[in-house]
Amino acid sequence: MAIYHFSAQVASRSAGRSAIAMAAYRSGERLTDERTGELKHYKREAKPETVILAPAQSPEWVQDRNRLWNEVEKAEKRKDAQLCREINLALPKEFNPKLQEQLLHFYCEREFVAKGMVADLAIHRDDSNNPHAHIMLTMREMTPKGFGQKVRAWNDRELLENWREAWANDINRIFERADRPERVDHRSLEKQGVTDRLPTIHEGPTVREMESRGVATDRGSINREVQEHNRMVVDLRAYAEEKTRLQAELAKPARTTVQVESDYNRLYWERHKAKTEISMLEGFLDGFRKVEELKKEREQLRDKQDQLQPKNAWQRMTKNNQPQIDALERDLYLKDKQIESEQKKLPPKEPNQLQQQISVVRGAFSAIDHAFKAVERERDKLQRQKQQRMMREAQQSQDHERDHER
Repeated sequence: MAIYHFSAQVASRSAGRSAIAMAAYRSGERLTDERTGELKHYKREAKPETVILAPAQSPEWVQDRNRLWNEVEKAEKRKDAQLCREINLALPKEFNPKLQEQLLHFYCEREFVAKGMVADLAIHRDDSNNPHAHIMLTMREMTPKGFGQKVRAWNDRELLENWREAWANDINRIFERADRPERVDHRSLEKQGVTDRLPTIHEGPTVREMESRGVATDRGSINREVQEHNRMVVDLRAYAEEKTRLQAELAKPARTTVQVESDYNRLYWERHKAKTEISMLEGFLDGFRKVEELKKEREQLRDKQDQLQPKNAWQRMTKNNQPQIDALERDLYLKDKQIESEQKKLPPKEPNQLQQQISVVRGAFSAIDHAFKAVERERDKLQRQKQQRMMREAQQSQDHERDHER
């Protein structure tokens, strides 16, 4: 099932936000805040895919990320100034990375750059289950000499809703052209009229980082409970649909023994097939969990290796950690090979797609199992009736022979 996520926020100086720090975190680059002299850098497991898109009249320096966001900071004098707008959106996992990138660039050029904003894009793929993009947008008009006046119209809530809808429409257009059934909806569950599913809450980078290290958080726990509830809803829905279909098939009066036996055999194998499919899908999920555990172990090895690296000339002279570093390098190589081997066993689907499929198959299995047991009872009843009939006929035959002998 395709996932839709689109959130927007305005970063303000009064909330302690820094455009330099934000850009450094999202791009993975080393940026210097010229106001404070601080170096901003955040280590990332996977290098972000970045690009700066700007209106044609922009000066050349907008392509220099360090200068761009320092110029933004310089242009804002107030202590409560709004520095930039950020949009965070999920990239459809059903699309390959190249198509995701093309879709994002086309969308940003049309919706933001064409209106006069500079868009600093960063695609994050640290988690294969959560490819997403950060879009940092400037809030002042751009002139050949630099930033001009603030454009208040860009803060309009209706414009934000139009951006959300346009992103959903672009995704659905690609699904439609590819003749795929998936669709996304930018509306809230309430506006969609969906009353049995619950929305998840925003986690943020700190929570996601803690969860990736195995640290359970309140927000992560809430989302896990919501996801479990929604899986149960899918499971019950699939059960109801399959049950309705089977009831329509079986609700036929005065069925013969041959018909009941045929239904019994068919449902037996349908149940066996569903059970086997659930077992196979759960095995794949275990495989994904194993790969994630191996990745965590690899990250721990990297951290140990970083700690052993000399930080200055004195440490290089006094601490000979090279043998340990080399040993860790070999361990990292073996761990990479192990991860690669395990990943080859996995299907192209993502874990959440497998979980969704398991929920559907479980619901169908429950309905098939219910119908199978009903047919089994009917079959047993017919067999008992047949046995009783045969016994009566045998008794009648014996009585007839005795009468004939007399």
